[in-house]
Amino acid sequence: MELMLACEDLKLTVPLIYEKRTVRAIAEAVDKAKLSGSHPQSKKNPEEKLPLIFSQKVMLDYEADFSNCIVDNIPILFTLQSAIDEEKLCQALKKVIAVHPALRTVIEKNREHGYVQYQKQNIDDAISVETMSEKELAAAIKNFGKKFLFDGSPLFRCRIIRTEKQLVILVEVHHSIIDGLSFHIFAFELEKAYRGEELTEDCYTQFIKESLVAERGKVFINLPANEDATVTLPDGKICYCALKHDFEKENGVASKELTLSFADKIRDFCFAHSVSRNEFYLFATALSLALYNDCEQVAFDWTWNGRDSVKYANTIGCFMKNLFLSLELSASNYVLDSLMV
Repeated sequence: MELMLACEDLKLTVPLIYEKRTVRAIAEAVDKAKLSGSHPQSKKNPEEKLPLIFSQKVMLDYEADFSNCIVDNIPILFTLQSAIDEEKLCQALKKVIAVHPALRTVIEKNREHGYVQYQKQNIDDAISVETMSEKELAAAIKNFGKKFLFDGSPLFRCRIIRTEKQLVILVEVHHSIIDGLSFHIFAFELEKAYRGEELTEDCYTQFIKESLVAERGKVFINLPANEDATVTLPDGKICYCALKHDFEKENGVASKELTLSFADKIRDFCFAHSVSRNEFYLFATALSLALYNDCEQVAFDWTWNGRDSVKYANTIGCFMKNLFLSLELSASNYVLDSLMV
């Protein structure tokens, strides 16, 4: 018994010792507990409830304005090789969920603090492989989207479906807990887990806490704009506010009006500076109109990928941040010169 108590790896409880009176019986009970992932009589601590960060609040406020619509759901379909082992796939998926807190994050309304978020355990209990026909799969894909209620229920939904011809994973997540890059990380981690490689728990909770500290005491500006999109700032300067872009239009629509050589320059410029052509034309249009209207400044409400630290490189979560950009202009500036700054 002294030898067993000296071994730090063994987590013995009083009931376990008295119910399993021999050393072998106790050792077998402990081994069984290790395989199941938790020890007898153990209870998990309740997850810490945290406020939402600014970008999450914006999403929920925006969704509240369209209460009858599905606004910020992100659905995705993974088509897998039919030869994949279904049981291994289920276990791999559960491992990915276990090490990425964002996938377990739920949001609920709190009377005292408004919306709060925390991680919920065992949201993967219902994950299993469903068997259906191709017609049933098509119907499941068509009807998969469903509004999230923000009542403490999971914001990550997943179904694994096997038909005679294919094996697919249907995933639907709310944008407030995940961004586009996270899906690439999710697929990469799922592949690693399936191959039996070790996964490391990421730092998403730390990111939320750091963001809350950084936002404390700051005032976030929603750019006010009248019909001609100009405003007078508190310091008396005239500001042109960039209009919201219509992302339903193709990236290449505007470039068709330009000569081919200039369109190539824009493409190269966008590639070199890691911006899309949508973003380039948004900037160029705003700068052109600001200069034409003799505005002293042009302002943008810019959304960017907030993974500003290498420790978040493989973290799944919603890293979108709103950044207020304001550029000083002079009457002699050309648009291209301002874009190059």
